[in-house]
Amino acid sequence: MWVLNHGMKRVSDIVENNKLFDSNAYRELTPVMQTAIKEVYKIIDEDNDITTENLVVKFENAIDSVVTKHSIQKEQLEDYFTDEITEKLGE
Repeated sequence: MWVLNHGMKRVSDIVENNKLFDSNAYRELTPVMQTAIKEVYKIIDEDNDITTENLVVKFENAIDSVVTKHSIQKEQLEDYFTDEITEKLGE
């Protein structure tokens, strides 16, 4: 889902195709949470140093950054990502 500099899609490619924010999980979020989610994806999308080995760490760092910026609970973001994955896998 994220670019790994090996021909994989960038988050922005997925967003352009309306695949990322066209879900019940996303639509049910508050506007602040929707903004936070977009910022997490933006941070990941703009990071040119992401590899398969450091993706999880980079993703966690992006979440931590956004949580601090928006004064929201980390669990809220993590719950969204869990719901989003569950919803997408159910399709």
